[in-house]
Amino acid sequence: MFVSLRFGIVAVFALSLVACAAPAQTSPAPAAPSGAATGPAKHTGPRDVIGGGHLNVLLGDASLPTGSGVQAIDLGIDAIAVTDGNGNVTTVASFASPQVVNVLQYQGGNAVTIGQGSVPETTFASLTLVVDRASSTWVDSSGTSHPLQLVNEKTQSSAGFGADTVLSPPPSPNSGAVAITFDQPFQVAGQSVNVNVDFNALESFAPQTSSGVSRPSLSVAQQAFEGSISGTVLNAAGSPVTHAVVVAVDGNGNADATAATDQNGNFLLHTLNGGTYHLAIYNTYTTATGWSISAAGADSTGTVAGPAAGVSPGATDNVGKISD
Repeated sequence: MFVSLRFGIVAVFALSLVACAAPAQTSPAPAAPSGAATGPAKHTGPRDVIGGGHLNVLLGDASLPTGSGVQAIDLGIDAIAVTDGNGNVTTVASFASPQVVNVLQYQGGNAVTIGQGSVPETTFASLTLVVDRASSTWVDSSGTSHPLQLVNEKTQSSAGFGADTVLSPPPSPNSGAVAITFDQPFQVAGQSVNVNVDFNALESFAPQTSSGVSRPSLSVAQQAFEGSISGTVLNAAGSPVTHAVVVAVDGNGNADATAATDQNGNFLLHTLNGGTYHLAIYNTYTTATGWSISAAGADSTGTVAGPAAGVSPGATDNVGKISD
C-alpha cells in the first residue's frame, strides 16, 4: 500500500472549506509541525498549485480483535490537508458535506480513495484528516448506532503506538469537527503519488463501553514503498494464541504497526515502509484508548521478543510460526 510516513501535526485547520469543485479559499494555517521552521504559514487550495504533483489519499484499517462485536466504524471526512516542513498547508480535498467511510470495510491492506488533488512537489511533514463529529458513528452487534466520541487527549499504547498522532479542535465556528494529524515525512515528486492511511481500529477504538471512545492513532505509508509482515503465534503445544498483540518496531525503536492475532493465531501487519523490523508479542496490552487486551492460550504472560522481518515494497514477509 503506501510508504510509511510520520507527519507532523497540523492542528488548527479551518473546516469552512468549500467543496472540491469550488474555487480554493485561504484560511488560517495550523500551528507548524514539531521541528518545522517558524514564521507565517501559507495556506493553499487545490487550484493554487502550479507545476505540482498529484496526491491520492486512501483510507483503510487494521481490524479489531475477534469477537469485538462491532459492525461498523464510520468516519465523516470533511477535508484532507498536507503540511510541508515550513508550515505551509495545502488542501488536498474538501467536501461540502462529510464523506462517510466505514473503515471496517477496508481491512488487511485494502483501502478506499477518500480524496485527491494537486500539491506542490516537495517533502511534506504531515497529513491531516478533518473529521466531522456529528457524522462519525459506530454500530454495535445488535445494529444500534452510537456517536463516535473522538477525544483530544494525547495518549499512546503499551508499545508507544499513537505517539505521533495528535488531535486538535478546529477553530470556531467549526467546533463540531476534529483535526487528526499524523507526523511523518513523505515526498511528492511530480508523478501521481498514492498514500495509504491506516485508522487501526485496534488502537483507535474502545468497544468495551457504549460511549465508543476513540483516540485515532494512525499509520501512513506511500503505496509504492509499502510492504507487510504476516505470521502465526502458537504456544508450546502448537495451539494458536488468540488476541496477542504483535508490534512491528523499526530501527529507531518506534512502533510502526500493531495487530491482534485471530482465532488461528494469525496476524498481518501492513502500512509499513520497506526496511527491517523487529517483532514484539504482547500477551497483555493497553491500546492508545486505554483498552486492556489479554491473550488466550499463551504460555507466557509477558512480552515475547519475536523475529526480525524484512519488508520489501509490494511484498508480504511471512515470518512463519512464533512461539509464545
